[in-house]
Amino acid sequence: MGLASLLLSTRNAGIMATDYHPEAGKFLLENARLNQSTNIPFLRASWDNKDDGLGKLDLLIGADLLYERDHIEQVSKFIERHANAKCEILLADLW
Repeated sequence: MGLASLLLSTRNAGIMATDYHPEAGKFLLENARLNQSTNIPFLRASWDNKDDGLGKLDLLIGADLLYERDHIEQVSKFIERHANAKCEILLADLW
């Protein structure tokens, strides 16, 4: 959990990891510990929550997001809500 977050953390990037799974924050914390990384800020968030408090972002990275068909529309709307006018978006998925 959180490979991109772990990598960006080692480069001192200002990041916020998100996931909806109730155990994701614990998994991220343990992976950070195992990789001698600093604690990574984490927010349990749903793609369809319009009041998640994330605001507009310069970079959005997502991996393995589209494992159900309705996720395509949810992820698209999430990106529309949170991408700055000049935003890099990197999605990696096997579908």
